[in-house]
Amino acid sequence: MTDQDGALSAQLDAAGGALPVLWICGAPGSGKSAVAWELFCSRDDEQVAHVDIDQLKMLAPGPSDPFDLAVANLASIVDVHRDLGTQALIVCGVIDPDQLPVLEAGVAGKAVVTWCCVDADDDTLGRRIRERGWPEELVDMVLADAHAWRTAPLAARIDTSATTPADAARTADTLLALRPTATGQASLRVEPGDSSDLVVIYGPRAVGKSTISWGLFMDCAGSGEPTGYLDADQLGFIHADGVVRDELIQRAVVSLRQNFADAGAVRTIVNGNLTPPLIATLRGSRARLVHLDAPRDVLADRITARTGGNSARLAGDDLKGANSHSQAAVLAHALRQRGEYAAVALPVYAVDVSGADPDEHVRTLRDSLARNRAGSFSEPPRRVSTTASVA
Repeated sequence: MTDQDGALSAQLDAAGGALPVLWICGAPGSGKSAVAWELFCSRDDEQVAHVDIDQLKMLAPGPSDPFDLAVANLASIVDVHRDLGTQALIVCGVIDPDQLPVLEAGVAGKAVVTWCCVDADDDTLGRRIRERGWPEELVDMVLADAHAWRTAPLAARIDTSATTPADAARTADTLLALRPTATGQASLRVEPGDSSDLVVIYGPRAVGKSTISWGLFMDCAGSGEPTGYLDADQLGFIHADGVVRDELIQRAVVSLRQNFADAGAVRTIVNGNLTPPLIATLRGSRARLVHLDAPRDVLADRITARTGGNSARLAGDDLKGANSHSQAAVLAHALRQRGEYAAVALPVYAVDVSGADPDEHVRTLRDSLARNRAGSFSEPPRRVSTTASVA
């Protein structure tokens, strides 16, 4: 055991069940997201979880500085993982060096944070940022950010200038502490309280959940209605069985929805690949359900289209650059989901998204939301065509 390992073990013992958190930080282009994801994937034999802090602060219009919201939401995520028996949490995302003490204070007594900065030389950082198509003035800002990180007091640093994310992750792995495995039984249960301001958008793989849910979020925010946004898949990264993942998502969504509401949100929109039991549990908290669907040929075309493009790759994206075999596997999964969702016996707002511009579906959902300030949809629930209005 190294001196650092011994010190961390002592901190965990003193904190009495605190969650070990390894935070991969650094300037844009340093490789923090790639390294964090590689590390998470390599720990698939332990109940280790992953979250990007950027996913925890999407509220608009909201505070001019969303950092306080991110701290509150991170504390809620830590609480959920502690209750679930998660052995360690890997975190990445955009923060500033001077925010480290505030983040540590926000999870004090709940988590023990180890900071690991990934970095690259200025030439490499500049090249990576230019390859993203960012303007030159942002390159200068990134280099200034990198210089600030190089003077921050951190536990470890990893140079990614001439190494792969997998190699860097193996180095970071030596910093990841684990607490003992939990022995409890995970179970879904309806959380107390009213979540009628929660809009849950679900559907099979590649149906357009992210496009439509994000469009709805931007439309609501653009209209001056404070709205939170959550990607359930990004909250659900954990090496555990499906029941644990469902409970993680359900409890995280309910907790973060409350934090958004406390910050002034009138609704929170969440989308993701949700299981029927999870959907039913969220509905039990009075969440409003939106079921998007499209036939097989449309899903197949969209899966193929998703393999290309220049959009940023989110953690867990298995379609960008996918070969024909992988595409076929995703389509098979999507078709299984279609069958499962069709059997959900719940009041849902169902939308066939096979033939219209996503903006049209956003307008339809937005018009229905406008009729009820609590965030619900017009009743009775019905299947909406691509051109029908909601009465």
